[in-house]
Amino acid sequence: MSEALLQGYLDFFWLVVLAVPVGLLLLFVCLSLTADINWTQKRLRYVGIFYNLSVREQLWLSVGMVRVLFVASVMFFWIVLQTSHIAFYIALFVAYNALLFRVRRFIIDVLNTAVVFVAMVVSNLLTGYYYDVSGDLMIGAVCMLLALFVTMYVAYFYCKDVSDMLEFKQVGPRVSRRAAAKKQAAAEQSAAEQLALEQIVEEQVVAGGQHG
Repeated sequence: MSEALLQGYLDFFWLVVLAVPVGLLLLFVCLSLTADINWTQKRLRYVGIFYNLSVREQLWLSVGMVRVLFVASVMFFWIVLQTSHIAFYIALFVAYNALLFRVRRFIIDVLNTAVVFVAMVVSNLLTGYYYDVSGDLMIGAVCMLLALFVTMYVAYFYCKDVSDMLEFKQVGPRVSRRAAAKKQAAAEQSAAEQLALEQIVEEQVVAGGQHG
């Protein structure tokens, strides 16, 4: 049992090494944003993102962040993929989509997960070739550039999913961005027409008073 725990810790050692400073950095940023805050400050829009989230939504955000960090740790620290890593990656995929299931996002996430997995396998092959055969700095540079690209790729779609989730909470499940924009434009037009009508009535009242 102790050997299994030790092996599990060693398999995910670099994930822990990466997650701890990132978690502390996020904590520092959150504390800085919420210190002496008032309703007139612009930073309130960033802090307000994390208010009124359900437990499921908070878990979904956490799982997504862990997945980004896991991919980054595998790519940047040149970790040799083991069965435990593959199982963990699949578990993150299942949890991420089960917590907040959307058909369109699920289809996109299946494709992204497959692409990222292939990229991790390619990175393993390149780093293995670098260590065992080549030692060429160009191969190492390619591995680091691939790590940077894949991490940015995963982070981009994670941020996009967060944005879509917040929009979903605001406008509802069956209202698209175009429909929401049309609704807002119609509301603004109605308000302008109401203001114009009030001005016409006011002018008529003034004109009637002058004739009287």
